[in-house]
Amino acid sequence: MERKAETVRVGTWLYDGAIETAVRIVRQNWDAYHEEGYSDGPPELNAEGDAYYVVYGAASPTEDGRGSARAGPFPRSRTCLSLEEALALAEATVTGPIDWGRLPAGGK
Repeated sequence: MERKAETVRVGTWLYDGAIETAVRIVRQNWDAYHEEGYSDGPPELNAEGDAYYVVYGAASPTEDGRGSARAGPFPRSRTCLSLEEALALAEATVTGPIDWGRLPAGGK
């Protein structure tokens, strides 16, 4: 299977109330936390075969999922099975609102 990942939503929130920080919702066709032969049970994927993750900070995961998902103040989120679940998790995780639809200058 060819692994595919794409950013489906971007936003900006104020880290520590002052520093504009990026947040992205990434959809991919594999479970980032499942390792064949090591994980119990099947990968967490929805009926379409996708998983969603919230990624904070400037970096997005690379196509193989091993990129710098820990670039921001928070790591990649737990696995979500829908865009709505990932959006709700992002909003619940940060302090203050997320300005969806734009990234901070420089993508940080």
